[in-house]
Amino acid sequence: MKSTIIYKLGHAAVLLAVLMVLLPASASAEGKLELTAPNTNSQPRVSLTLTATDENGLPLLDLEPKDVEVTENGVVQEDVVLYPFYERPTPVDSVLALDASLTMRGKPLEEAKVAAKGFVNGMGAEDRTGVVSFGKAVKIEQPLTTDTTKLAQAINRLKVSPMTPLYDALVVAAEEANRSTNPRVVILMTDGANWRSKLTADEALEQVQDLGVPVFTVGFGKRAAKAPLERIAQETGGKYYTALEGSSLAEIFQQISKQLHQDYRLSYKSSTVAAVGSTVDVRVSLKRTGYETEASFSYDYASRQRVERAGAPAAVGNLRVITEAKPVEQMTAIPGGTFGLPIGAGLATLVFSFGAWLASTPSRVQRRLASYISMSDFIEVATTRSSKLGIMMRPVVQFTSAIMLRILPASHQRKLVEGLAAAGYPYRWRLAQFVTLKGLAALLPAGITFFATQNLLLAVGLVGLGFYAPNYWLAKKVKQRRSRILLQLPDALDLLTISVEAGLGFDAAVTEVVQKWDNDLAKEFGAVLAEMKLGKSRREALKAMAKRIDIPEMRVFVGAIVQAEEIGMGIGRALSIQAEQMRLRRRQRAEELAHKAVVKILFPMVFFIFPAIFVVLLGPAVPSVIQAFAGLGK
Repeated sequence: MKSTIIYKLGHAAVLLAVLMVLLPASASAEGKLELTAPNTNSQPRVSLTLTATDENGLPLLDLEPKDVEVTENGVVQEDVVLYPFYERPTPVDSVLALDASLTMRGKPLEEAKVAAKGFVNGMGAEDRTGVVSFGKAVKIEQPLTTDTTKLAQAINRLKVSPMTPLYDALVVAAEEANRSTNPRVVILMTDGANWRSKLTADEALEQVQDLGVPVFTVGFGKRAAKAPLERIAQETGGKYYTALEGSSLAEIFQQISKQLHQDYRLSYKSSTVAAVGSTVDVRVSLKRTGYETEASFSYDYASRQRVERAGAPAAVGNLRVITEAKPVEQMTAIPGGTFGLPIGAGLATLVFSFGAWLASTPSRVQRRLASYISMSDFIEVATTRSSKLGIMMRPVVQFTSAIMLRILPASHQRKLVEGLAAAGYPYRWRLAQFVTLKGLAALLPAGITFFATQNLLLAVGLVGLGFYAPNYWLAKKVKQRRSRILLQLPDALDLLTISVEAGLGFDAAVTEVVQKWDNDLAKEFGAVLAEMKLGKSRREALKAMAKRIDIPEMRVFVGAIVQAEEIGMGIGRALSIQAEQMRLRRRQRAEELAHKAVVKILFPMVFFIFPAIFVVLLGPAVPSVIQAFAGLGK
């Protein structure tokens, strides 16, 4: 009996040892880790772009700093920061397989079309998309392409028909995606089960697995067949989503688009101290459960020097010889007095900032060419002009903005973002560039002043002045832009009214304004159309525009359009009334300014014009008057 128990325990121990050996090997998937764009200009802070994919080539989601280990020359680094951003450099090719059976007729199909077009518009410029429909037959509506116009036309062509050959459509979509050499995926959207497919589920899944194409499945409606769709996603390496109603389709497609393009920004504080020019080997290991992989790169150690231990006595042999200084009375005075150097430093900072702005701003010729060439070409031309300056300023902007965004409260950052949006992003600046300007304007003049004068109070005052001065500049830009929009609004309403009364829809009329004009209001209308393409409703996009512009006339216009849409009133009639009111308000505003001008002109007349007239008229008589009064004294 005892030997039998020992025998069984021995077998169990051997089996357990085998499992312990095999389980780790079988649990680790063949993922891939890519490191790109390493930046060591801000040592000791090192940053890079990290792309982590699974065995199907799909990006890993929800990575955290604890999932990553960074070593330099074998030493583990601390203070690792990891956050996602959606700018994947590698193009992604996707095929939309859309259900066009009879159960999708009416509103469900229209909502699916809107969501699909929003997904297409949300893809990158180099990403390719294809469209496959399945109803009575499986049809490739549009092969893989980057042309969003052709894709929109293919989606609009979808018409309902009987039958739902789900598994046939799955294989056709996977074969179309397999033509790509980039990371590829199939997005299968259906509201019903399989009906009249030539292939069984096992046969279709076997073919898709052989092709190695992951499939994202979207079950649409409350009666969607959940089990087979979950099986397709699980066995192909994709993910299953549920959309109970059409309004959630756009959100699901947006989530899929983000997942396909998710990369991470990794940064850490280097602890390496070495000789200048020596090579530092960096190894990044991903140790997430189920995925263990690593990648490496190297960089040359730059100007950061070894920090000596605090409190260590200085060696006599290393002391620098100091020449005899001049007496205080014999020192050369600073030109311009005590404040000459800080004032000159401040002016030099302003000149440098103006030069940087001038070099980074597109010329008038480039802005005019923007209407004839594509926007990507225009941005490339503008970037080429300031490429050298951009290369010099990029590390400064990255380092300074990283510090400023950690210091500034979230409410202040939100106000700055809203202000930049209201100003139309002057000079194409975003939050990072603007907070860099605030930081440099606050610290550079104050630091130079303090080292030159040792006046702490003056330096603190310059810090506050330099920090808030860009805010006043931004407020001025916002005010100027709102004034321009206020002048442009009546003419835009006239064009919208004419377009709607001619038979165009409201969105098409707004498109006419965007295409025919190149001003601030046309850009705002263009932003409204872009937000609508990304899934926002017309009401939300218009209200967002009214909030950005924040003038009473725009709020009244948006309120009238939203109200007309809600109560079913004709948009043409609402636009006609708004145009008439805008013209009336413009005339009243001009009359008000004319009445104010009468009062305002008194001050230059009294202080500048009247004295000149008196000098001209009474000047020749002054000598005679003086002579006459002089004679009376005698």
